[in-house]
Amino acid sequence: MDANTNPGTEPAGADLMDAAPPDAHAGVHAIPDRPHPRPGAWLGILAAVFAVACAGLVVAGVAVALAGDFAASTLLAQLAIGCSIAAIVTGVVAIVLKRGRRWGIAGCVLGILANPLVAVVVLRTFDGI
Repeated sequence: MDANTNPGTEPAGADLMDAAPPDAHAGVHAIPDRPHPRPGAWLGILAAVFAVACAGLVVAGVAVALAGDFAASTLLAQLAIGCSIAAIVTGVVAIVLKRGRRWGIAGCVLGILANPLVAVVVLRTFDGI
């Protein structure tokens, strides 16, 4: 026999659920209409900061090289290359994860353009003109 045909086999507490007013449980499981918070743009901004640091290191390296300190200039160029790589990698991750896409794109572009190795290739390309 099932519970519907035998009145003595109702589950415990069934009479309590019947005693609640009909609207007592309305909206308990409703999901509020709030927009999802936008992910932070911190990753893209970090890429842009790396790129600006790269550009600053390149400018400082050129100034130090013009002053005649080639060892310090080489160190600044190596740091600029590291910042450039960090800007490009962080920018690509920011673009893929949608965490500051515009900043990430700007960081990638500036990181590529400010890279000392790219500057050497560009300058050698236009050397024969």
